[in-house]
Amino acid sequence: MGLGFLLGAYAIFASKFEWALPTYVSGLLMVFSEALFPVSLLPHPFSDIGNVLPFTEFIRASRAVLLPLGSVSSYFYYLGLSFVGGSILLVISLLAFRYAEGRARRLGVLDRKVV
Repeated sequence: MGLGFLLGAYAIFASKFEWALPTYVSGLLMVFSEALFPVSLLPHPFSDIGNVLPFTEFIRASRAVLLPLGSVSSYFYYLGLSFVGGSILLVISLLAFRYAEGRARRLGVLDRKVV
């Protein structure tokens, strides 16, 4: 939900390429969330970004419970980190969406009667 609100905040002002945004975001998430390869293989600033994403922790939790070497305790650990990170992302994205909506109304991008 957090990512959806964040993309919605961007889409309020996007006039070009908003149709391609989901493809770009899904591609970036595939790279940064350990869906394709471990985050540790990325260069330094990018690996740090990947390590703080809640999607990375969710994939780690899924691997911990599905693979034979994983444990239930590591599953709950990664799931908890994913929940905390997702909650933080949700709060940030709700604030960004509220700001974008207010700014769009002030600038006349959104009509008060329509939305």
